Amino acid sequence: NHHLAAGFACLRQADNFFIDQMTIERRRDMRKIVIELVLGTDMAQHGSILNHFKTMMASPAGIPLEKEEGLLTVLKMGLKCADISHTCKEESLHKVWTERITNEFFYQGDSERKIGIPVTPMMDRQILVLSKSQLGFFQFVVDPLYDAWSKYLKLDNAPFLTYYRSNWETYKVMRAAEEKAEAEAKK
Repeated sequence: NHHLAAGFACLRQADNFFIDQMTIERRRDMRKIVIELVLGTDMAQHGSILNHFKTMMASPAGIPLEKEEGLLTVLKMGLKCADISHTCKEESLHKVWTERITNEFFYQGDSERKIGIPVTPMMDRQILVLSKSQLGFFQFVVDPLYDAWSKYLKLDNAPFLTYYRSNWETYKVMRAAEEKAEAEAKK
């Protein structure tokens, strides 16, 4: 992964080498943890990480933070929440970040089309309907993730919950208006 390699390269620079006081074993441990955390943000692992977190939360003993597995699971969840935190920002900020991410995805799709390979789903500017994709993202990724995280942290009325729910509602209203316009156009 390019981001991991670039991050570790930065750490090797003299000005940034804060880990030079660590033993080789601790450095290996840190590297392993950082890699696991970054790879945990991959959406391909989203469901399994979330389900594992929920299973651990539901166990009578709770999440064993004194064990590596429990600690890594909580850290992965926290990083996953941070990774998509634009959904929990005030609407104008959320829209800016959504546009940036969407443009990044479209750039990838354009590159794929240019070299003649199938365009990755959700990266095709020619067919993507933003409101529809955001509704699915909120329903299947954002809501389950933040629901579990807020229960873990016991944050029932935190502002970030209000913001993501409001942003989700905005896409519901937007999609309903689009569907109404599409239906009227067919008449």
